[in-house]
Amino acid sequence: MRFLVEAANAAVGVEDGLVVAPEGSFDHVLSVRGGELRPGLVNAHDHLHRNHYGRLGDPPYPNAYAWGLDIHERHALEIARGKLLTRRRALLRGAWKNLVAGVTTVAHHDPWEPDFDDGFPLRVARVRCAHSLG
Repeated sequence: MRFLVEAANAAVGVEDGLVVAPEGSFDHVLSVRGGELRPGLVNAHDHLHRNHYGRLGDPPYPNAYAWGLDIHERHALEIARGKLLTRRRALLRGAWKNLVAGVTTVAHHDPWEPDFDDGFPLRVARVRCAHSLG
């Protein structure tokens, strides 16, 4: 299937999930003449299952361990509430938070999640990661 997206500043074709030149015939055309096409951003460091907590703490901190101790002491209730979400719901909140900000690809700095293979709304790059080296 081929579809075309037309905007005020550009047009882009998509065929079988890949970007193609906006030439030839298309099965579907989406016209957003009042809008603009922009490339998706890449978030190079995220923990999608923890992104829903919001900003916790009062920086600066000397290191991540000091930050962790502080937030678990001062924000225990918010953290407990956040842990009530199912894993998938927490991952999806992280995904939507990124999408709203214009991010289309994320490097998730935790092990691969099966949910990423099942209709996840955000591209998650498959990368090796190391966590908590200290």
